[in-house]
Amino acid sequence: MPSKQVSEFDPLLNSIKRNCKMCSAYKSFQPKGKEKPIVQASLKELYNHLFEQYNFLKKTDSPGEQIVSASEKRRFVLDLIDACNSCDKDVDTVGQKIKGVKF
Repeated sequence: MPSKQVSEFDPLLNSIKRNCKMCSAYKSFQPKGKEKPIVQASLKELYNHLFEQYNFLKKTDSPGEQIVSASEKRRFVLDLIDACNSCDKDVDTVGQKIKGVKF
């Protein structure tokens, strides 16, 4: 049985998915729940890590594919931040978008 490759971002991604799902599930019970700020903070932290990674790759003259990949991931997280900010909590928007994405 092949082992799953673990990313350095897995704990952060798991937190984002879990809290996004809880935010959506509890919308009727807790309209101003604590989950959305947690998701937003985790997304910001993920963006900051990816931004640092992107800058490091640029400074060290890494291969172009790695730089482009880091830039695309960074932009994807910015889109997730916008999606979270405009979310109406009907579905776990960020959690659904982040499924299957490799970081």
